[in-house]
Amino acid sequence: MYLKTLELHGFKSFPDKTVLNFNSGVTVVVGPNGSGKSNLSDAVRWVLGELSSRNIRGSKMEDVIFIGADGFRPMGFAEVSVTFDDTEEPRRLNSPYDVITVTRRYYRAGESEYFINRKPCRLKDIYELFLNTGIGREGYSIIGQGKIAEIISKKSEDRRGIFEETAGISKFRYKKQESQKKLAETEANMLRISDIYTEIESRIGPLERESKKARRYLELYGEKKSLDVSMWLYDMVKLRADIEKTGADCKMSEHELEIADDTKSQFEAQSDRLYDASRENKEQSQKLYEEIQQLTSELHDTENSYRVLENDSVHSTALIASKNEEIAKYTTQREEETERLKEIEKALSEANEKYSENEKKLFALYEERTKKQDEKKAKEEKIESLLSVQKEHEAKISDLTVRIGVLKASIADSEKRGESLTEEIKRHRDELSRMESTASDAEESVSVYTKALTDAEDEIAALNGKDNELKAAEEEIRAVMSSISSDIGALEGRIGALKRMTENFDGYNNSVKYVMNESSEGRLKGIEGPVSHLINVEEKYIIAVETALGANLQNIIVADEASAKSAMYSLKRAKAGRATFYPISTMKAPELSKEVRDASTHPGFAGFADSLVKYDPKYSGIIKYLLARIPVFDNIDNATEMSRASGWRVRAVTLDGQQVNVGGSFTGGSARHDSGVLTRKSYIEKLTADKAELETELAEEEQKLSALEKERESIASKTAAAAEKISITETLMRAERAAYDEGSAKIEVKRALIEDLELDLKNAAQLAEKGSGDIASLEAELEAEQSEADKIAAERFDEDVSLSELRDSIDEDSDHLAEIQVAMTENRKDSESSSASAEESRATISRIDD
Repeated sequence: MYLKTLELHGFKSFPDKTVLNFNSGVTVVVGPNGSGKSNLSDAVRWVLGELSSRNIRGSKMEDVIFIGADGFRPMGFAEVSVTFDDTEEPRRLNSPYDVITVTRRYYRAGESEYFINRKPCRLKDIYELFLNTGIGREGYSIIGQGKIAEIISKKSEDRRGIFEETAGISKFRYKKQESQKKLAETEANMLRISDIYTEIESRIGPLERESKKARRYLELYGEKKSLDVSMWLYDMVKLRADIEKTGADCKMSEHELEIADDTKSQFEAQSDRLYDASRENKEQSQKLYEEIQQLTSELHDTENSYRVLENDSVHSTALIASKNEEIAKYTTQREEETERLKEIEKALSEANEKYSENEKKLFALYEERTKKQDEKKAKEEKIESLLSVQKEHEAKISDLTVRIGVLKASIADSEKRGESLTEEIKRHRDELSRMESTASDAEESVSVYTKALTDAEDEIAALNGKDNELKAAEEEIRAVMSSISSDIGALEGRIGALKRMTENFDGYNNSVKYVMNESSEGRLKGIEGPVSHLINVEEKYIIAVETALGANLQNIIVADEASAKSAMYSLKRAKAGRATFYPISTMKAPELSKEVRDASTHPGFAGFADSLVKYDPKYSGIIKYLLARIPVFDNIDNATEMSRASGWRVRAVTLDGQQVNVGGSFTGGSARHDSGVLTRKSYIEKLTADKAELETELAEEEQKLSALEKERESIASKTAAAAEKISITETLMRAERAAYDEGSAKIEVKRALIEDLELDLKNAAQLAEKGSGDIASLEAELEAEQSEADKIAAERFDEDVSLSELRDSIDEDSDHLAEIQVAMTENRKDSESSSASAEESRATISRIDD
């Protein structure tokens, strides 16, 4: 076996991936001081599983990762792979491969990964692979600076490991230790299995009794279910009758409501029409008023223009004499203005003609709209008339409906009366039959009472047999009570043993036991106790809290730092080991980061670990320091999702003990929690509850025994009663003869009553038959009235449609009127403009003439 290659990436001074090939022969690595030669030997030692950072010349394990330099960024991980060739005999490695590549990768977050031929493995697998080869992490093949002097200066027991490695027996010593460890675990498992077997065996008897109770419960539940169904059917029939009656009342009320709604809607429609007509009249009045004002204004303007022109004419005449010399000069100009004046007068004439045409159209539309409004008013009056007629028919329909309803109700009452009489007749016939049967039975009473004497004697014999059965049941109950008492004693013994284990701190480190013993004997002050003794956890959170606390469960809470120092000095003086102490006075609750606070918003969040435990408020700072930053989730998927969202900066645990560590590593699998220091408390509480349950069961058995004793007393009483029954039988026989005479008289009275009831039933049937004929006649009349009302309603609908179309036509005419008025306004403006131009031209001609 020889070293083949060494590959480094991000390890100490090797930021880039570097591969060193070692060929056959002697290989020497030389170089000046500080060139990194020792880093190669550190890499080999580290990849083979070295766990001490001091042995690879570092203060902490993160020092193996390249921290950066000029032109090189820091690395996030360090990776080293070493390859060995084991093809030549004798093969030293216990592996099926000829070439073995061992890889170790370490992340800055603190997580390590190990590989053998690029397959994930454990550090233990690498350690076992190189046992007895001399090149493992404790081998002698790698001798660093000062290592020889350290080996020589060690005690003989410490040097023994190197010689065992050299001799090739360290592997077997390691296997021996592993085997002993597994044997110890197996013995503990066997002891636990024995306890479980004993526990389950003690439960067989109570479980059998519980199964009998369960079967009895199922029988009673079936009977209850059958009775519930019968009760439900009875309630359903009753509810259906109530629903039918209520439905009939609702239909009548709905009909009346429809009539009222129809009347209301008609009045509302009439009100809307009147309001629309009023609003249209107001709008028309406002428009006419505005037109009158406009025409008045135009007339006033025309008169003013006329006066101005008249003044201008007078002034022009006065100026003619003084302007004769300018006539020749402006003759041409006057002719042009004259032509222009003609064109303007022509445009003015056209505008006036258009205005006249629009004015005629306007008057024609006014007349047409007035006719349509008259037609609209006539249609509205006709609709109102039809509505009045329709209401008369509907009133008749309502009256006929009420009369038919009254007759039907009368017939229904007659039918119900007939049914009642029929039932009453049947009831009296049944009573008559029973009376006759009673009279017949009275003759046989003597033989019946003779048989009753025999039955009473048989009853006494049966009661005696029942008493013997109850006596046997008493003995069985006493045996069950004895067994339960025995089980209670066993549970009390186990509870006492567990309490003693808790008091003696079984399962705790020797250092913890020593400190607690010293505190109980008064030699140490300020000792509160281990964390596990000072918190209470619900059973469903025990596994999660134990996982979150880990080894911190055995750490001791003390009053202050002086108490912690005193306890450490005592441990050191007694050489009793090491322990961790939590002073109440110094430890404070941590400040939660944003990532930790955001954990509560993720699915499956059960709570932060400190909120899942109960403790004295004075320990709040310590408990929050240990647990406040650890969120608990229902399963590993939700915990992983939260950790990923936080950038793997939050540690999380699940209810079944799985764990996601800071940096992204996972810890989990199956674990034994039945013997933990927290589960011990839960187990004591469970056993106590089981004991209470058995005590309750014992009390129930005692009640059963008392009930059996009372039942036996009842049987004795019944036996005496049966004996007394025999003496009463003769007295009853005499009473039966008197009952026969009385029954014969009642039979005659009952027969006369039945004849009277049959006559009443016949009269009720005749009355119902007559009412049916009247209903048929009224229904025919109702159908005719309904047909006439429907015809009028259809005619009203047609008139409403016609009225709606007429209203639309009137609205269109109004729009057309508005358009014509706009056109007339534009024509007036054109006329005014042309008139102004003509005046201007005339003025110009006048000036020229002047």
